Amino acid sequence: MYFVLEQFSVTPVREKFEMSYREPLVTVITATNPGLLAVIKSVLDDAEIPCITRGEGFQTLYAAGPVEVLVFESDAEQARALLKDL
Repeated sequence: MYFVLEQFSVTPVREKFEMSYREPLVTVITATNPGLLAVIKSVLDDAEIPCITRGEGFQTLYAAGPVEVLVFESDAEQARALLKDL
């Protein structure tokens, strides 16, 4: 998911994100290290599935704790299928 800074507001570039901002987010996978997290983000980005992470800043700062990767509920099934072997 990419953003463009526009007059002090962050505007989503992707139309899907703009249309789905009220759709629930669900956790599709939990990463335990930064390398795995990078691979997960890359796989989802290649599939054009927007994602956010929860706990990434804490892991970067303290090198501890899992990071949850969340996607829109409508993308969850596809995301889990892509990430099942990680």
